[in-house]
Amino acid sequence: MNVFLIETPHQLLNAIEAKNTLELTDNHLFIVILDGYPENSYKPLVVYEDWEEVRFIPSKIKSGHPIAEYFRTHPSERVRNYYDTFVELRNLRKRLDEIARSVYGVENLFLGNYFKVYTRHFSNIIKPQRLCLLDDGNATLFINTMRKQDSPVVRVQGYNTIKDNIIYNIIGLNIKQAENITFFTTYDLETIDGDSIIKNEYRYFRKMMELSQPCDEVFFLGSTMASEGFPEDLYMKYMAMVQEYFKEENFVYIPHKCEPEERVNCLKQTLGMNVKRFDVPIEYQLSVRGTIPKVLTSFFSSALENCRVIFGPHLHIKSFYIDPVLFPLAPDFVKDVYDYYRSKSSPYFEVVDL
Repeated sequence: MNVFLIETPHQLLNAIEAKNTLELTDNHLFIVILDGYPENSYKPLVVYEDWEEVRFIPSKIKSGHPIAEYFRTHPSERVRNYYDTFVELRNLRKRLDEIARSVYGVENLFLGNYFKVYTRHFSNIIKPQRLCLLDDGNATLFINTMRKQDSPVVRVQGYNTIKDNIIYNIIGLNIKQAENITFFTTYDLETIDGDSIIKNEYRYFRKMMELSQPCDEVFFLGSTMASEGFPEDLYMKYMAMVQEYFKEENFVYIPHKCEPEERVNCLKQTLGMNVKRFDVPIEYQLSVRGTIPKVLTSFFSSALENCRVIFGPHLHIKSFYIDPVLFPLAPDFVKDVYDYYRSKSSPYFEVVDL
């Protein structure tokens, strides 16, 4: 038996690739429903006949419940956080425990987001023969770095305090990191002893893209850059520079799912950008639905590396460089991403200095 626990369409994309590339059978898919990704977000990607089981797991108490709505909208941040942790997170833990008790002899457990404490808990309860982490954006690089430094796997350093651990113990979460992890990844990683890599070469989606047709548009992939602390005014400044770079081209901005709507509106109204949205990850849009842009570009995005692997010389990809010092929350991480991109430079994949 193989179990997949994911919480975004992008993670599902890599779950589909892993299932097909590794030729796995008896596959059970569990999808945690988050606010930003309702159940309908997965409909274009989920083919029920390809899975032994597909189950959606609500991460919140049903919307409209009067007590739940009272605490969710409470004016006190402390009260809201208390509710999120001691009620919502505890309930999610109970749901995952139920699932863990229903699966036996799990050979491979694939997780989409190892930062989340409940995914680590799920792994520790199931105790699979092999724990595999799917690529979850550029987070793969960050997780590997944290493990090499023997640091807690958390988004913000210093967050995993003694107080947090006490709270997690109270609500019954086992958040200990696994001793050994297998990365199912497109990235070339130097891992710690005990960790390993299954190279994701996107063989399944590369086969799917053979029928894709080129178009004359340039696609720019937006990014929140919130976790890296990049200032909003600088984002607009750099986007204006990118737009100038492609002034002779049919330039299209593809917003990130979590990108602020105010920014997208500003890009349309202030810079006059053409904006398109897709209901599936860009890798799926280009390879399966079959439209390859003239150029695919961004500042940095895991989709650039994924599409480099999928399309090779069939797609020109550009990453626009921003000095890592401008990312106060994660300068080293941003530097590592650009260094990795430069190591993969080719006539079809390049880092561009503005």
